[in-house]
Amino acid sequence: MPHEITDWDIQEHLQTRVEQDAYLEAAFDDGDALVIIGAIGDVIRARGPEGIAAQVGIEPTALLEAFRDGNDPPFSLVLTVVRALGFKLGVCRTSKV
Repeated sequence: MPHEITDWDIQEHLQTRVEQDAYLEAAFDDGDALVIIGAIGDVIRARGPEGIAAQVGIEPTALLEAFRDGNDPPFSLVLTVVRALGFKLGVCRTSKV
């Protein structure tokens, strides 16, 4: 019996702020910069890039390109977008130095 393979679209699972928040939290917990940038991009697409781009002060297409999987946007842009999404970044100690 053959198995049916279907496409999986993350956008179907980012419909609410609760889903988006959990997704971003998981990405930051992962700690991989590429995972975090990709997740931010996914949330931008889920919310619609136009409003976020207007808050950040860049064109929607430039915003989407900056947060495309595999890209490395400037940290200042990451901070600005994270704030526009309603979050703030913080630092917490993971071990004693």
